[in-house]
Amino acid sequence: MNKHLAMAALAICVFAWSPAVEADSATKPIASATKSREIGGFALGMPLREAAKLARIEPIGGYQFDTERDGLQFNFEVTPLGRIYRIQSSQRLGRFAEDEAFRSTLLSKLTAKYGAPASVTGSMYHWELVERVRSIDPVPNPFTTMWMTASISDDDGEKSLEMKMIDFRILWADQAQANQPGRAAAENRVKF
Repeated sequence: MNKHLAMAALAICVFAWSPAVEADSATKPIASATKSREIGGFALGMPLREAAKLARIEPIGGYQFDTERDGLQFNFEVTPLGRIYRIQSSQRLGRFAEDEAFRSTLLSKLTAKYGAPASVTGSMYHWELVERVRSIDPVPNPFTTMWMTASISDDDGEKSLEMKMIDFRILWADQAQANQPGRAAAENRVKF
């Protein structure tokens, strides 16, 4: 299964699950696994129309869009209300031997912008925010609501920096808002 299909399947499962984060987001600032919530100028929660001001956005089906900006390739996934909740980027770095000096420089740059990663394995960097989420089960359970990864890929010696950032809370909030009119109409139609 390719990455896009896997993310779409996950989004469908998440929509069907219909969770709610325990923290009251109206009274608390949104928690984040990272200091910055953007990659290359595109931010989590950014309306697609704002992203289109930065670069030409191409729809590729469903709620996904591609673009290129400043030498980076991007793929976004948006909510039913058109806000970005997943950003994926790829940047070609060229041909070189990845060594500890390179990894140290990359870690320093990532940490300066996004904060210290929760885990580092070789050239794979990971940030995550786990919160208690209520779903069908009345007892809230831990769920990774926001996360980011950065890694170096190698295609026959050609290195690329691959990054992905996602915040399910943006998706869930917009799904709930988009559902309100239909739910209210259904509630008003119920007769006994």
